[in-house]
Amino acid sequence: MPAAEEFALRSELRRLGARLRALRLAAAETQGSTAAAVAVTRSYLSEIEAGKANMTLRTLHALCRHFGVAPAETFGCDGVHERRVPLHDLDRFGD
Repeated sequence: MPAAEEFALRSELRRLGARLRALRLAAAETQGSTAAAVAVTRSYLSEIEAGKANMTLRTLHALCRHFGVAPAETFGCDGVHERRVPLHDLDRFGD
């Protein structure tokens, strides 16, 4: 991966981790209680919050479900500039 792409990825992981940490703190939860609720280790959650772990979509979904937010919210998307594809158009993209 080119250095610029690596830098951008690491920056996004740090922002994502910070947002997830803010959600956890707003819920007044410890890393241990949140980790147990989403079936990950406390150390892995710590790495996610620090932007050091490239988590799976499954883990992101579990965290979002736990905190009651949409995954897009954790990326800072407000929905205003998102391009939505109507469900009937999805067939043209194939499997």
